[in-house]
Amino acid sequence: MKVLIALIVPISFLFSCQSDIDPGEIYALEVLQGNTNQQFGYGEEKLSDIREMSEDRSNGEVQIVYMDLYRFLIKIDSLSGNYVSIIEKMKMDMFTSFHEELSFAKEESIIQYDYKKEKSSRPVNYVLSNVKSRGGSDILNPKNRDLLITSIRRFRRELCEIIEKSACIDDRLYFFKDPTINDFKDKKDFDRQFDEKTKESNIAPDDIEAVRKIYFLLSKTDKQWESILTEEDSWVDVMGVLLSVENSILEARLLAFYQMRGRVGCGGSYSFSKILPLVNVPNAAVAGDTVQLEVLMAAFNEYKTPDITVSGGRVGKIKDGKGYISIVVPNSKELEVKGTITINNKSGIPTTNEWSHKIKVIPTK
Repeated sequence: MKVLIALIVPISFLFSCQSDIDPGEIYALEVLQGNTNQQFGYGEEKLSDIREMSEDRSNGEVQIVYMDLYRFLIKIDSLSGNYVSIIEKMKMDMFTSFHEELSFAKEESIIQYDYKKEKSSRPVNYVLSNVKSRGGSDILNPKNRDLLITSIRRFRRELCEIIEKSACIDDRLYFFKDPTINDFKDKKDFDRQFDEKTKESNIAPDDIEAVRKIYFLLSKTDKQWESILTEEDSWVDVMGVLLSVENSILEARLLAFYQMRGRVGCGGSYSFSKILPLVNVPNAAVAGDTVQLEVLMAAFNEYKTPDITVSGGRVGKIKDGKGYISIVVPNSKELEVKGTITINNKSGIPTTNEWSHKIKVIPTK
């Protein structure tokens, strides 16, 4: 038996090469195919939202921003379609070699709809229980294995490049230079290499963690690829590999959509449970002076725990979406407290902001 390392879906296939394929194996494969189609669907929802906003004239000047954003999302969708098509061709070639019925108009077909009329980024949905073959497949031959590896690595570079090109506004030039991380021991080692090698890039501060997550999602070492892409597999194992790679492409597409959508307001990328008034006022004033108060609404999620750091103090409890910090006030004229606060958006990408606050120290008599 061998373990198939899925790229993003937490499912391990422990399939043995045998003449009879267990119904449970088909069921597991159908779940994986369903997850892949779901990733595509989530991306389509986000793409549709941006298209509607780009066509809504009531958005005023912001409509232009949405129009530019939509053009970049279309580029990503087209790019994703190019690489999904490579995988779909391998699937089709495999089933063609089995002499399976691929005409959706026929009752015994393993295809449910006219996939030729669909966009290239949508995976073909197969009725896997209708597949008659019980043998293996050589579709993951050396040529196709090399094609898959080079394709996924090229896709991660091109995707990150588009994300950073879309961030170039107000004369700020951002760009991504591929760090080509193909050999790492673990996530910690990957992060170290990413931080070091992306110094040659100019990634927008708000994009760094998203780009890191997308790049890692699409990264496997040569050794990992060797264990994943083996030639002597049953067609079920082969389909599992192809779906896993496809799933990674479509999840990366979705993460890119989320990140780029978040550039316009909060973009619906964050969920909030409470909105409270917040007043910023000077911490000291002289009698007779006119002071200015800053009043705004602050939204936060009381059910999510932020990550808070502070210099010169101690973070106590973090409860109901808020952190409580203890500071020992020194014997000085003024104290400035600063640190960071990090929250994750709906797609799990962290956003970190610095915070600071000055306190005028009243000396003891």
